[in-house]
Amino acid sequence: MGEFILNVEIDDIMMPYLKQTGNMYNLCVAKKVGTDYNVVWSGNTQYLAKNKFQFEEQYQVFGGNKFGSGALVEAQTEPVNIAFGEVAVLQDTGVFQPAKDADNKKELVDSASFAVNNDYQAICIGVNGKINGKFLPIYLSRQLVTGSIELQPKVEVMVWFSNKERTSSMIMKAAALSTTVDFTGHTTRTIRYTQADPDHPGKGKWIKL
Repeated sequence: MGEFILNVEIDDIMMPYLKQTGNMYNLCVAKKVGTDYNVVWSGNTQYLAKNKFQFEEQYQVFGGNKFGSGALVEAQTEPVNIAFGEVAVLQDTGVFQPAKDADNKKELVDSASFAVNNDYQAICIGVNGKINGKFLPIYLSRQLVTGSIELQPKVEVMVWFSNKERTSSMIMKAAALSTTVDFTGHTTRTIRYTQADPDHPGKGKWIKL
């Protein structure tokens, strides 16, 4: 399985604006699933000038609470490990069977995806991804799922600062001042947050190194 490293550097000049008393900003990272970034994978104030996020293509699926902007993802079933090319069945008892290889190619449109077959009642389906050694939510379906759903995590992340969202927060759209990082063909990428304009202290911008 691939292992990836995202280095996030923050210039010292930006720290006083990001860590103001009473208005602390979280450094947020989200991972793309399909065409969507909709859950904060990691978001906290424990950042310094140099920060490393290490992640692998290891995933779990689970049944979760209803999608709502700003709410936190809450698993309502036990998660089950899943790999590309596999299908997990949520039984009518509300318990996941262990994921297994798809019976035929028709079950999966793309080889770099996996699926959930829901035999339970309508529920949102979530995905956990492993970051810095811990499984955390990266995605929750916006609609309740009945039947099957195919899920395709990408090696693309979005990074931004927020004084509202934190780890496991659901988000409706990309943050205004964010940057995306595509790891296709790379195992390590580095970005830096620096001052955008000397005449406007506190206004920042992202640079890809």
